Amino acid sequence: MTPQEKVIEDIAKRHLLVDTLATRNNDSQDFYEVAIWCIKAALEEAFEAGKNAAAIDAT
Repeated sequence: MTPQEKVIEDIAKRHLLVDTLATRNNDSQDFYEVAIWCIKAALEEAFEAGKNAAAIDAT
């Protein structure tokens, strides 16, 4: 797992309550009902992680 994949999976676990981002070919394990505020929080954290990564790469 790449560092980027690890960050994305950690965000999904914390905000979306998803155990894994791997496809399991099982509807009850691959589809989730998630509150919009959780999706918003996950997207905001992912955006900040991208900004931070870009700032590190620029130095």
